[in-house]
Amino acid sequence: MDEWRLPEEQKDREIYAQMVGRDGAALLDVLWSEGTLKWMRSLPVVETLRRTWIQQFKTIEGVILLRPSEDLPAASMRIDFP
Repeated sequence: MDEWRLPEEQKDREIYAQMVGRDGAALLDVLWSEGTLKWMRSLPVVETLRRTWIQQFKTIEGVILLRPSEDLPAASMRIDFP
């Protein structure tokens, strides 16, 4: 991610990451809810979102956290964006 687009302060970056994590989790919850058409889950962009969210975030006791670098998958298995 372009550094210039992120908040300058580390605390603000953490707040931003939590917001992104919550938004992604909410979208994935809707996509896997009972009322959603199943074909939507098979879209490549949805699978990319799901995989990217899982590798970047984790949920502990209902709190969505950005994974620390030591908890990320191996580089060969990650989806990375420029």
